Amino acid sequence: MKRTIYFAFLYLFGTSIGKPNAVTQHVSPSKPTPTEIFGNSWQLDSDGSYWLFWKTNTTHITFETHVKTKGYVGFGLSSNGKMFPSDVVVGWVDSNGTAHFKDCHTEGHYAPTIDSSQDWMLLQGLEDNFGTVLKFVRKLDTCDDKDYQITDNTIKVIYSYHPDDPASFDTLPWHGANRQGAKSVMLLSAVKSNDYQLPPDAEQFDILHNNFHVPANTDTTYQCKIFKVPEKPSKRHIIRFEPIITRGNEDVVHHFVVFSCPTATDNDEGSVFNCYGVRPKKYEKCNDILLAWAIGGVGYDFPHNAGFSLNAPGDPQYLILETHFTNPTLKSGMGAK
Repeated sequence: MKRTIYFAFLYLFGTSIGKPNAVTQHVSPSKPTPTEIFGNSWQLDSDGSYWLFWKTNTTHITFETHVKTKGYVGFGLSSNGKMFPSDVVVGWVDSNGTAHFKDCHTEGHYAPTIDSSQDWMLLQGLEDNFGTVLKFVRKLDTCDDKDYQITDNTIKVIYSYHPDDPASFDTLPWHGANRQGAKSVMLLSAVKSNDYQLPPDAEQFDILHNNFHVPANTDTTYQCKIFKVPEKPSKRHIIRFEPIITRGNEDVVHHFVVFSCPTATDNDEGSVFNCYGVRPKKYEKCNDILLAWAIGGVGYDFPHNAGFSLNAPGDPQYLILETHFTNPTLKSGMGAK
């Protein structure tokens, strides 16, 4: 697949550990306001038309979708990010203010089938200035073979919507190619959609895989690159790390790991090699893991009283970014970004 990947790994440094108590979260003006406080949120589409909020306990998960439509809304869980096979719900609020909602599953790439066991329960349905709001709850494990068991693994969330209400669940019109999608999310881990505001003394260090073309002759590529930690006059701490992946390439970047590399020198900075191919012998001792990320994960904030030390004696001076790029269908000719 001749597709250029721009992959950034973001460090944020502070001269002191943690985040000042006075820092408050920044909320995008385009982000809708949920009906209650949820611990997790994510914008599912590119233009902010579909937002997901959720919270969990040991047995149940509660979702709330906010969608820019006055028509029907679809939401579901899928093993492959596609409509089939998937565990889905469909709902809308009609002109009388009555909410309609059903627990469904798919048997093909066509309208879903209503489940005989209704395990997703609607808590609230309404229309507001943003669009349609649906709040619903289900058990993490419903013991229904038509439902997707929710675990702490990465889950493919699928979504869709339509501008019009259907006449019934049996006559759902196709949502169209541009009003649907999928997103990898870890539902049982804390996820916040870019709400974090940096401390005033934070600095940023980017680790970039620029202009990397994922090969079309293999489904798995492990690419490594050497980076030098920026030299600072005093000690710093890593207080947050966050992946930045060019939109549209989310399914290509599977995971990455950052290692310290005590044997690297200034001459090695920027060196690129196949991590598990012909690996230079001098990097054999670069095995201590600093940070890691996998698909479905988002930014990670260290606890308020913790941070990873840099620029002090004995701290890492050089890093290796190991990135797993995946191309299961061996696509090529996708063009460059």
